[in-house]
Amino acid sequence: MALKKMLALTKGLEDPTHPLLGPTLKALSVFGLWQTGSQKSTVIYNTFHFLTFLFVITEYIDLYTVRKDLSKMLNNLSVTVLSTICMIKTLSYVCRQSHLKVLVREISELELELMKTTDKNIVKRLRQYTVYTRAVTYVYWFLVVGINVVLLTSPLLKYASSEIYRSEIKNGTEPPPLILCSWFPFDSARMPGYFWATMVHIIMSIQGCGVVATYDMNAVAVMSYLKGQTSILKDKCKAIFDETASSRDVLNRIRDCHRHHNILLRHYYMFNSLLSPIMFVYMLICSFTICCSIIQLDSTRDLDRGVYESDWTKGDVFLRRQILLLAGKLSQTLILNAGPYASLSIPTFITIMKGTYSFYTLFSQIQDSE
Repeated sequence: MALKKMLALTKGLEDPTHPLLGPTLKALSVFGLWQTGSQKSTVIYNTFHFLTFLFVITEYIDLYTVRKDLSKMLNNLSVTVLSTICMIKTLSYVCRQSHLKVLVREISELELELMKTTDKNIVKRLRQYTVYTRAVTYVYWFLVVGINVVLLTSPLLKYASSEIYRSEIKNGTEPPPLILCSWFPFDSARMPGYFWATMVHIIMSIQGCGVVATYDMNAVAVMSYLKGQTSILKDKCKAIFDETASSRDVLNRIRDCHRHHNILLRHYYMFNSLLSPIMFVYMLICSFTICCSIIQLDSTRDLDRGVYESDWTKGDVFLRRQILLLAGKLSQTLILNAGPYASLSIPTFITIMKGTYSFYTLFSQIQDSE
């Protein structure tokens, strides 16, 4: 019931020429990733993308300026990494716009062709993966909008929730809160620089969230398309010898399956070429994040060495006993827990990899048995 209402409310986003990708293409065009308008609008969008690229550079400049403060640097790095991902997603679509247009056009052409068939099973499968894509897309967009609202209001919430922080800002010991962390060629801690810095951060936050939401959901839509079309192709293969068919009819059905499979392979290779750079960046960033987390957690293993490196020999027997108790207490390693059953450690990550492979093997055998 809720899904039907959601689809009814978003009916204006549908595009008859693009049965599956209509809403995502409209969203991509809003944020300049789907450029089908005039030459003037394309230049404006690309100029804005270039300014976004310059803003990401200022974030790295800000990282360099706070390099001596490890805590602040790691905090800023978490935002800078997301901005970098957004920028790479933008470049992957803008620089390969021709490949994206070919992929979208061929996907829509195949779907429109299949929608004309009299096979009810094919039409049903088209409807199923289209509705699934719509549900995932709109729910994800709703979550991204909520996250963006929280991000934009976080400085205000921080200012309103702490009286001590407000007094520190008035005294000049703390700068006023900003949404993002970036360098400006002017003083962003005082008016009017603070106002312009906030405006830039608002625009960049909206653009970044928009790029993430539209890019990700377009990728999910294409994945749903590939999964749905493989199911349709499988049904076609099952029906090759259905009913009373002559050898000529069977040969035509085999030829149609070959053609359908060739189209899907071409779409897969085009989509993989668009998505592969982003997946590589994600892999690097996830590996880097895990390594940073482990390094920070492993640093607590050396905590008790400070006791042994002190001049503990100067103390008498009673003091040495107290020192020994302190060393024993400090020898406990600080490890974060992932729920009540696991901890964030190297053995846990190895166990996750083993479990993933085991589940993959199990599900593969289940599918083979079916």
